[in-house]
Amino acid sequence: MTTQQRKLDLADSSVWPGARSWKLLRQPATALVLFSVAIGTFVGAAMRDQPDALDHTAALDPFAILLRGVGVVAAIRVLVIGLRSFGDFATWWNAPRYRLSLDDDTLALTQPRETTTVLRTNVMDVVDPGALVPHRAADGFIHILTRAHTLTIPPLFGPSGQLAEHLMRWQGAAAPIPPSQAPTDPGVKELPSRVYNQAVESARSGRPSPSTSRSIPGSHRWLLRGPHAGLVFASVFIEGLLRSPQVSSMWWMAAVVIVVSAGTPLVWAVSTHRRLRHRKGLAMVLFGDDILVRTQSGVHSYSAAATTIELRPQRAWSVFEGTYTKTRLILSEPGKLPMTFEDGELGLPPHVVQALIRCSKLRRV
Repeated sequence: MTTQQRKLDLADSSVWPGARSWKLLRQPATALVLFSVAIGTFVGAAMRDQPDALDHTAALDPFAILLRGVGVVAAIRVLVIGLRSFGDFATWWNAPRYRLSLDDDTLALTQPRETTTVLRTNVMDVVDPGALVPHRAADGFIHILTRAHTLTIPPLFGPSGQLAEHLMRWQGAAAPIPPSQAPTDPGVKELPSRVYNQAVESARSGRPSPSTSRSIPGSHRWLLRGPHAGLVFASVFIEGLLRSPQVSSMWWMAAVVIVVSAGTPLVWAVSTHRRLRHRKGLAMVLFGDDILVRTQSGVHSYSAAATTIELRPQRAWSVFEGTYTKTRLILSEPGKLPMTFEDGELGLPPHVVQALIRCSKLRRV
């Protein structure tokens, strides 16, 4: 590779609001439509359940309850979209303060609050989301995997595919670590819990992980993707029941609705928390050629060389997220039970975790 091929100096480009302008406009437009839906459904519900001296069941009109429920869901979606759009517009507003520079040996990413410098020899891989997961190609975020951390480059410097190709050429062919230099520790086979607990302590204290391990953080985004719809419609039903003159004779119905509707998300949240709390804030730990995962029965070790990694996307819907693509990362090793991770449980995108495990197979981590 020539010096001219490696050098690059990019300030913010016309990508914001160019290639991603559709997303900047789509989110406020979606919020406006949902806001109109919320207002319309609330007005329609109010017109249907007007108090009537001869009909005291108007407050429990099924169609009015349905309209109010749809209105509440639309209002929640407007709030969530507004918060996310604020982050997108903040990035667009600060775009002139971003700069990406490359020379023969270093990469420097200047952001509003800091400048991050990465040595080319420490780069393990460059992850282009469109190359691994086609439905994520529009996100445009490129992840540079180094031996210590993951650097995320926002979509400010031209099409992500072209920039990723340039970064891959700059990185060059990264050779695997020679076996004599590969991190080894006999204790990992006998005491995987010790290695995992050290990674947990490093993550909680903010200290860097030992050079022989790499921690994949966990996430609490799964809380936004639960079965909350029943709880929303139950609250709407209870509100209508409290306005009805029949509330004293229908308390048993309110109790049944509360138990059924609130019990479902509560059981889901408790069971998911019990399953994840044993991980102690981490999703997994990469240690040499081993993938360490903690469950209720202890720390399990999967061999990166023998493990098959599968990404399984599927469409889903939730009150807070709306329609979204849920991706499962599945680790399978012959003779062991497969381990499944939801993307809401991972602190990194699943395709980035897949790339890190691939680097672990090549003994780069």
